[in-house]
Amino acid sequence: MAERQWHPSQQISPMDDDGSEIEFRAELSGLEEITRWVLSWGSKAQVLGPAELKTRVQKELKAMVGACG
Repeated sequence: MAERQWHPSQQISPMDDDGSEIEFRAELSGLEEITRWVLSWGSKAQVLGPAELKTRVQKELKAMVGACG
């Protein structure tokens, strides 16, 4: 993930020595696109902030689990 340009404003910083955990930052006009993008990474993604993005991802995950029966 760190090798690809996902957004013109992105900043990627390693969070551990081997680079297996990163922090991704970007300035976006809204949260819809980034919500879908975060969800595409499944359990490999953890949203640290902003709080509104965390809430959106949590709500979508709950809806997905509910849809599974």
